[in-house]
Amino acid sequence: MALKRWRWVWGPLLAAGFVVVLTLPPGIPTETGILSVFGLAYSPWQYPPGMVHRAAVEGALNQQRRRLRAEMLADSILVATHGPRVVRSSDGAVTIVYEDPIAADSARFWLRATLAELDLYPKGKSGGLPIVVALLSSPRRHPDLRNESQQTSVLWRPRTATAGPACILTVNLRPQPRSWWPGASLVVHDPGVGPVGRFLDYCALGGRYGAPGASVARWAGSSPEWYWRASSLATRLWEARRSVRKEDIPREWQFPFWYGQVSWVGVGCLDGDESLCARTAGLGTAGASGSDFYFEHRLIVGHLLATGTADQFASFWRSPLAPRAALQQAYRLPPGRIALEAFRHWYDVPPAPPRAEPRLMLAGLLWAGAALALALVAGRRWTTEI
Repeated sequence: MALKRWRWVWGPLLAAGFVVVLTLPPGIPTETGILSVFGLAYSPWQYPPGMVHRAAVEGALNQQRRRLRAEMLADSILVATHGPRVVRSSDGAVTIVYEDPIAADSARFWLRATLAELDLYPKGKSGGLPIVVALLSSPRRHPDLRNESQQTSVLWRPRTATAGPACILTVNLRPQPRSWWPGASLVVHDPGVGPVGRFLDYCALGGRYGAPGASVARWAGSSPEWYWRASSLATRLWEARRSVRKEDIPREWQFPFWYGQVSWVGVGCLDGDESLCARTAGLGTAGASGSDFYFEHRLIVGHLLATGTADQFASFWRSPLAPRAALQQAYRLPPGRIALEAFRHWYDVPPAPPRAEPRLMLAGLLWAGAALALALVAGRRWTTEI
């Protein structure tokens, strides 16, 4: 009997060891096969060893390649500003570089649109960077899927956000697979002004107030927006100066999971919690940008330009401090209050729907029971009298 007992003990241990040998490296379990039936294989959500490291290295290399292509294109645009196919504003603040088949008249149209968009922003005492707009239209340019300037309508050169001789952007006038921003026009027509651009965006701030501080530039460019909700800075500035129809942020979940659930931070912010407003605007004490679906940083920038002075904004824009400290120093207001006032211009939270509290529900049940008992008594008494 003792031998049989040892067999019962060693049998499961040997079987478990056999399964361990099959599943341990160097052999990586596949997603198919007999082991997948018992849940012993990798699922599509798991990563093989080294995959994350290889992806990080490849991502860093691709980023450096994009920067190199952008710098090369920026250098070629600066060289082209000394060529014949150029139109400039009278003060030299804006330069349009164009190529075949665009003619000089069309280039002057884009120059008027650029100057009109720049005029939307108040002037400060300090000067800004020159603006160079390159119109890419040549049919001889070979399509390159790796070149972002050929895949989108507007692209800003990365070095112009912090330091450089000019703020350079490209406007791709050749057909491209995706637009700059869905539903957005690069140029709109104002009956009193004429063509007005909608493509300078943060480059207009560089043209008006100079190069931003490094931390402020990162904050302005890290807005947690979804691409189909993005809007140009010129549009937000135009809206900030007028009364707009506010969009409601619901208090209850009513969206599918891929669209976003209840924006609890956004709801709390609009209810008056300045700390939540600072958090969702990336102006909290931790400095991390929020992930709110509704609130983009262009709302705050547009509100600051519309309600404050040009010198105040220039002080914030060029400050070497973190965005939170830069706002506090320039506007003498808590950053959370600034964000709250900005967000409330565009969004609102409807009043909470009426809800039945537990005590009210219990009282209702008691009243319903009492009414039912009274009805039974009255019915029985009527039957007895008959």
